[in-house]
Amino acid sequence: VLQPYSQNWNFGVQRELPGSILVDATYVGARGLHLTQSSYGNYNLNQLRPQTLALGAQLQQLVPNPFFGLIRIDPLASQNIPRSYLLADYPQFTQVLAQFMTGASSIYNSFQLKSEKRFRNGLGFLLAYTAGKLIGDAGSNNSVGRMVQPQDVHNRRADRGVSPEDVSQRFVLSYVFELPVGRGRKFGKQWNWAVDAFLGGWQLNGITTFETGQPLLLTTQDTSLSGGAVLRPNNNGKSANLGGEISQRLGRYLDTSVFSRPAPFTFGNVGST
Repeated sequence: VLQPYSQNWNFGVQRELPGSILVDATYVGARGLHLTQSSYGNYNLNQLRPQTLALGAQLQQLVPNPFFGLIRIDPLASQNIPRSYLLADYPQFTQVLAQFMTGASSIYNSFQLKSEKRFRNGLGFLLAYTAGKLIGDAGSNNSVGRMVQPQDVHNRRADRGVSPEDVSQRFVLSYVFELPVGRGRKFGKQWNWAVDAFLGGWQLNGITTFETGQPLLLTTQDTSLSGGAVLRPNNNGKSANLGGEISQRLGRYLDTSVFSRPAPFTFGNVGST
């Protein structure tokens, strides 16, 4: 088992603008190799291979069981068993589940912009904006129950796509504004201490965040009969995006007509996200 590791790199420039405003623009990249899969993603190493699935309904035909009398646990204890059992990589088992497998990879590229003005003359703020993309072949977001599970354990490249953790754009602005009201300030500088105690010295503080949503994971009823964990639908080549105001699309956010269930003994062509 190879040890997971990551590579990180960045390049940035800084410049101070008039008004003591610091601007920092940076490119940040990262790459993960031999990453450990999520423990929630049980991988059945006995999943039928695509070339085997091409046999179609022949996989369900009953054939003599060569393990009859040797294995006494159903379903391999029967005298006749479906042909698919014998065409698996490990025919003496119905499933071979693996956890914490390594071998996954990821790549992240981003542009990060930061602007900061330290508190001075009653105003201070920190602005941060990130535009990036996280791509991988075994992403997961366990905090909200969104795990990418492989459709075909024998073809990891087919699971490569935008990670479910990806937030492509994020804008955060934090600020402190001291109101010019009170003793020694523009308004109310002659107030007595009692009035100033109630009306002076106020600040406005806040953190404002805007960010794009995370990718959706689309699945359908598993009709592949391959023994895998999940099946994805087919797409007819058209985008599922619908235009218009979000408030008018709450009952139909996506055009579901562009998706369909794959034929039996086949995998869907939709990506992991």
